[in-house]
Amino acid sequence: MHLLVSEAMEPVPENITVLADWGRVDIHSEDKIPEMYYTGKHMMIKGSNNAIRSWLAPFKGVWLGKGSPIMQQFEIAHIK
Repeated sequence: MHLLVSEAMEPVPENITVLADWGRVDIHSEDKIPEMYYTGKHMMIKGSNNAIRSWLAPFKGVWLGKGSPIMQQFEIAHIK
């Protein structure tokens, strides 16, 4: 999966493998989300569902990649 990894989400846990790090991406969202600008590293990761869920669950809204990583499209998700 690919996602936007903010500074608050780093470091990536040891039980998750970073397959690619495409560097910093800035997102401007026009949705009714409290903040309109988000910044982070666009990464492709691999890990068990439990490991990924445990890492992402504490964060309020995670920008998950949508479609092909080359398009740099994201959608907000809330991990439970």
